Amino acid sequence: MAGIAVVPYFGLMALLSKIDQNGRVVLPAEVRKALGLDTGDRLVVAVEDGAIVLRSFATTARTARARVREVLGDDVKGLSKDLLALRRGGLWRE
Repeated sequence: MAGIAVVPYFGLMALLSKIDQNGRVVLPAEVRKALGLDTGDRLVVAVEDGAIVLRSFATTARTARARVREVLGDDVKGLSKDLLALRRGGLWRE
């Protein structure tokens, strides 16, 4: 796997990594430790303003649930029932 170097970045320190021939990137141990990531954890990969953004799946799910609660309040059970009804009715397919 590619080597990792520390490079200055807008007054902060950033870790440099390379993409290998299989498209893999090493997340440095410092980053994994800071975010509480472990082997097998799922990540959400997004492109935002020309940058690759990695978020833990758990963090993304918590954020999504919080946003739903902001809109619906505590009546999230009503939404769950509606979504299940749509799925059972064949109106929503994966």
